[in-house]
Amino acid sequence: MFEEATFFDILRIAMLWVSPLIVIVGLLLLVLNSGEYGRLEEKLGREVGGIKRRVIPALETNIDSVNKWILARKGIVGVVFIMCFLIIFFSLK
Repeated sequence: MFEEATFFDILRIAMLWVSPLIVIVGLLLLVLNSGEYGRLEEKLGREVGGIKRRVIPALETNIDSVNKWILARKGIVGVVFIMCFLIIFFSLK
């Protein structure tokens, strides 16, 4: 009646469900400009009134080298994400 689900069957189903998210991230990297991220950092790091307290601390304080690398090459990274989606979707279909 029922087949046993192996680890690879479950992995295949999970990858098929995650692949649309991969293509959405890739499209966002291609479409959005990187200036929006800088403006968001400025708005969230602004001081309120005379209080020397930030509204929200910086999104990334120490480890942002990967983020800067991705933002500098966002077109290439977006295309790689879309290619990963195509490979996952058509090979696991």
